[in-house]
Amino acid sequence: MSYNIDTFIIHPATSDIFEINFGYKFCRKKIEKQWRCKTSLINGDESIADLKSSSDKLIFFLDPLSVPSANSKLFLQKALDSKFAVAFATSQFSSNIEQLEDSPPDYINFTTFDHFSEKLNYGVRLTESDSPDPFLFAVDRRKVPQDIPINKIFNNTVTKCIVKGAFVHRFGNVFEADRADLFHLIPEESTNLLDIGCASGNFGKRLKEIRGKIKITGVELSSELSKKTEDIYDKIITGDIEKLEIKEKFDTIICADILEHLYNPWGVVKKCYNILENQGVLIGSIPNIGHWSNIFDLINGKFEYLPFGNLCVGHIRFFTESGIRELFEESNFKIEILQPQKLPIPQFADDFIEKLKGNFDADTNSLETFSWLFRLRRV
Repeated sequence: MSYNIDTFIIHPATSDIFEINFGYKFCRKKIEKQWRCKTSLINGDESIADLKSSSDKLIFFLDPLSVPSANSKLFLQKALDSKFAVAFATSQFSSNIEQLEDSPPDYINFTTFDHFSEKLNYGVRLTESDSPDPFLFAVDRRKVPQDIPINKIFNNTVTKCIVKGAFVHRFGNVFEADRADLFHLIPEESTNLLDIGCASGNFGKRLKEIRGKIKITGVELSSELSKKTEDIYDKIITGDIEKLEIKEKFDTIICADILEHLYNPWGVVKKCYNILENQGVLIGSIPNIGHWSNIFDLINGKFEYLPFGNLCVGHIRFFTESGIRELFEESNFKIEILQPQKLPIPQFADDFIEKLKGNFDADTNSLETFSWLFRLRRV
C-alpha cells in the first residue's frame, strides 16, 4: 500500500498584522515537521490538471492557519484507499457539525495537542452533508474531474467521507472575537466606552446589539483592522496607544488581552486612569504566564511562541497574579474584580499539578488559571 502524497496550502493573503503573518509561516513549518514533507503554495482556483504533481493522492489546506496531528495524514490516505474520492479532516471548530471530534479538545499548546490527538478513537465514516467544511481535505485525483477548481471540487458529486482521528488544530482569527466573556463586567450605566485594541469591531458590534445606544470609540494599531471597524464604532483612532494623546474622557475603557503586547503597560494603565471619568472603570483580560502548560514546557526545556494564545508571539510582557496587582495598584486603581479564567485540565496535567503541590507547595490557583479578567475603578 503506497502512501506517496503531495501537500498543498492555499496562498495566504497579505496582512499588516504581525501575529497573522507569523502564523502562516509557523503553520507551514509545523505541517512539514509533523508530516515530514515539503509543501507547495497554491491560489485555490487551479484545477487538478494544473498542479505539478506525480502523486495520485493530494492533500489541500484551505485554512493556512491550521496544524494537523501527526497521524492525520496516514488516516486521510487510508480513507482514499477505500471507495472515497475526497476525505475531510476534523477540528475543534467547523461549520459542519460532523467534522467536530467526538472527544472535546482539552489541549492548550502543542505539547498537550500531541497528548490529545494520540487518544482519539479512529474510524472512517461517510458524510451525507451537502456542504462539507474544506479546511483540510485529501483527494484521489483518479476519482475526480480534472478540470474543476480545487476550491470547488468537494462540491462535486463525488464520494466524500469524514475521517475521525484525522484531527487538525485551527487557530482561527482571534481578531474576529466578540469577547462576550467581558460583557458581565461592564456596568449598566456605561454610555461612553473606549475600546483599546478594538480589532475588527465585533466586541462593539455585539455590545451595541445588547446595550442599545452606547457610544464606542476604538483604538487600533492595524489599519487593516480599523477599516473594518469604521462602520461599527462611533469613532476610530488608528495608531499606537503608547504614543497617542487622547483628551476625551470616558466612563469605561476596555483592554482585552492588550497590556501584554505593550512595551510600557504601566504607562498605558496610568493613561487610562487619567482619561477615565471619576468612578469610571477599566475592564479587560491578561494571560497568566504561571499556567501549568507553560511550567510543564519550561521544565522540559521548551518555550514555544505561538501565533495566538497564552504564548502569543506578540507578547512583550508576562504576568502572574502578583504582577497584575502591582501593575494596577501603582496607578491608584481600586481592584474590584480579578477573576481567574480556567480551562479543562487533561489527566496527565492534573497529575503534574498534584506533584508540584506535593513537592513545592505550588500555587494551585495560578497553575490552573489560563488568564485573568479584571475590573478596576478610578477613585
